[in-house]
Amino acid sequence: MAAFNPGLQRADLPYVDVRGFGAVGDGVTNDLVALQAANDSAKAAGNATLLIPDGNYFIGAGSLTINTSCQAT
Repeated sequence: MAAFNPGLQRADLPYVDVRGFGAVGDGVTNDLVALQAANDSAKAAGNATLLIPDGNYFIGAGSLTINTSCQAT
């Protein structure tokens, strides 16, 4: 299995890792902007899979739209 490359879209690894966009998943840091940016990047890359590692992703009172497939690890 290939190593993850956070935030990097490659043809041989068709996913976008939310950590590469600054998502922390600690339950305290507001990850809304990072999650939305990662989603938008995955969508722009031809609907790449959005990789969301284990964690507690706080988004506050904001709204998050996921419009690509997701994989929680």
